[in-house]
Amino acid sequence: MTPKKHEAVSTIDPQVDNVISDGQRAQASDILSTTFNGAREAFLESEVGTTSKEVEELKAEAKTFTDRLKKLEAARAKEKASYKESTKDRELTVQVVKKAKGIVESFYQTKDPQGLVQVHDHKVDASDEPKKEKKAPPETWTLGSSRKGGLGQSVIAMLDTIMWDFQKEQKDAEKAEKKADDSLDKIREDTTKLFDKKLAHVSRLLQEKARNAEELTQVKADSDLKTTALTATSGALSKLEKECTDLLANFQKVEKERKRQIWQLKDVADILSGATVGARTGVTAGLLALESLQA
Repeated sequence: MTPKKHEAVSTIDPQVDNVISDGQRAQASDILSTTFNGAREAFLESEVGTTSKEVEELKAEAKTFTDRLKKLEAARAKEKASYKESTKDRELTVQVVKKAKGIVESFYQTKDPQGLVQVHDHKVDASDEPKKEKKAPPETWTLGSSRKGGLGQSVIAMLDTIMWDFQKEQKDAEKAEKKADDSLDKIREDTTKLFDKKLAHVSRLLQEKARNAEELTQVKADSDLKTTALTATSGALSKLEKECTDLLANFQKVEKERKRQIWQLKDVADILSGATVGARTGVTAGLLALESLQA
């Protein structure tokens, strides 16, 4: 048969239960907060790490763009130098050909002195040869020149062709040069846009990283506080549990001892008032005097 609880114990039990329940609720809240903060902390650390990696990758990509542009500009500089050198060579060649053409034209527009010599060398007396009809000069002859003919025209035409070829080559080179310049300008413009876009993305990521890092610091601080509170709550609950266990286990014994002490005090009060024997504990005046002397 289960012993009946003392009325005082029955009154204390709910109060102790309430204290323990409050502590357990606080403990559960601290555990939940600590768990959440731990998960949030891990997430933020991951986000900060990922953001840092993305920033480094974007910086590397931006550097790749600028490095590639520098290589293209260096190659373009060499091409431009070659173009200028070739232009100078073509201009010089055209000048030489023009000068040669002028010399050839001047040459074929003059008389051949050898032709006169040949005429004088073959001159004979009119009486020695039979009379012949006077023939007209060849069609290739013109007044003031004895050299004009098909050969001269061919040479001049060839020189004109050479000049035309070099001039056309120069025009084609100029077109190619302009196209290359425009292409490089377009690449430079596109690279600048991409570079600016990457830098803007990097800026946003760095801002996000700063926010996450700030929140991470706060979460760590909150987590430390919650951990400290949880440790304190758990310790208080353990201590309270031990004290309550001891109190409930020894309550009747302590209560009996306290009653005996109260009765003794009342008996002492009665004896001091003139009684010879304490009605509650049976203590006598003589025994009380002896105990006082021993004390």
